[in-house]
Formats: sequence, C-alpha cells, structure tokens
Amino acid sequence: MTLHTAVLPGERRRATVFLHGLGSAGVAAFGTVAAGLDDRLRLLPDLLGFGNSADVPTDGYTLDDHALAVARMLDQHGLVGLDVVGHSMGGSIAIVLSRARPDLVRRLTVLEPNLLPFDGDASVEIAGQSEEDFATQGVTSLIARADAEWAETLRRADPVALHRSAVSLCVGPRDTTVLDILLASHLPRTLVYGSRTGEPAQSGRLRRAGVEVVEIPNAGHVMMADEPAAVIEVLR
Repeated sequence: MTLHTAVLPGERRRATVFLHGLGSAGVAAFGTVAAGLDDRLRLLPDLLGFGNSADVPTDGYTLDDHALAVARMLDQHGLVGLDVVGHSMGGSIAIVLSRARPDLVRRLTVLEPNLLPFDGDASVEIAGQSEEDFATQGVTSLIARADAEWAETLRRADPVALHRSAVSLCVGPRDTTVLDILLASHLPRTLVYGSRTGEPAQSGRLRRAGVEVVEIPNAGHVMMADEPAAVIEVLR
C-alpha cells in the first residue's frame, strides 16, 4: 500500500509533510504553500481514497487507517521527526499520527482540524446519508454545490472513501477525541484558524494546554487558498 506523494526537494532535517482535508488532494490543497517553503524537503501525499491514491487498496478509512498509511509512506522515505501540517480532516489525522507514531512528529501545525465528533459541516452532511445513497446520489449533489477547486478533487475521490472518512470524523478515534489527544500532547503545537470562520470554542483550553492559537486575517476555512502568504509565514 503506497500513497501517491509529490516530493519537493530540500533539507531533510527540516522535512515537512502536508495532509489535506476531506475530498481534497495533496498538491491541490497545499501546492502553493509548499512551494513557498523551498528551504526544506516537502511531501504532499494524496490520502487514502483521494487524488491519485483513490485506487490504493485498504481495509478502511478511519482516522487511524489514514494515520497508519501516512506513517508507512514516511517510513518508506526513511524520515523521522517531521513538521506535520494538516488542514481540516488532515489536521485530525496529523493529531492522531502524533500519538500513534511520536517518532515521526517534531511539531504539529493544524489548520481548523475536526477536534470533536460531528465537528464539521461537510463531514456531518456526508455521514448523515447511507453509504449507498451517498455513492449513488449524494456525491453528485455535493460536487454540483462545491466551488470549482473542491469540485475538481471531489470528482477524483472514491465516494466510499469520502463517506467512510466522513463517518470516521463524526465518530472520532476509538478511545478518545482528537481534542483530548491534542491537549495531552507535549509537542510544539499550533492551531490556525481563519478570521471568517472565527476563533474555535476550545481556544481557551488549548492555550492553557500550551497550544499556540493563531488567526489568519481575511481567511475562511480554506486559508491556504484565501491567504497563502500568511499561512507560509506561520509555518516559517
């Protein structure tokens, strides 16, 4: 099982992996931001069921399954101690990865991750349909209502992967919540949100636990597209 991964050359000691959100793909989500960080090795995988990894065989699409697939890809590249950057679902996967494989993660930067069950409009909408209904009707409706960039990556995604990943976001990890994993971590952690989305309800708890909480002005949920230069500055 190998995730399709775009690799941009740079310093291995500052290697950074970027994990995209639900229905997106690596380069589509983070290509502009990654290009602005040309002083480091950059890896942009398409997660299980998405982009060019849509046909990668897997037993499931839980957050743990996604984190394991990313870990295997990083092991294949012989990397440890990376900066891990994740957006939305990718942020949740990054947090789960940090607990499952702490050797792989030096620093966490998560952009509006799903922290609690049913924490996300798209995942709740998708998970509220049966898998069959979503695959036959729901995905077509979702694509029709999506903006052009998201619609393009949604078309490349496996509808079953979309549905099962959304269900996993709504259920969360097996024994805890993504929020509790983030709060308990001792890694350097930064949570980034767009001003148009608004400060997360958990920001007080996050700050007390040592998480840096950063606002990107004039940005919504997909801040990498809205204000890429500001996201690059945070990552620097």
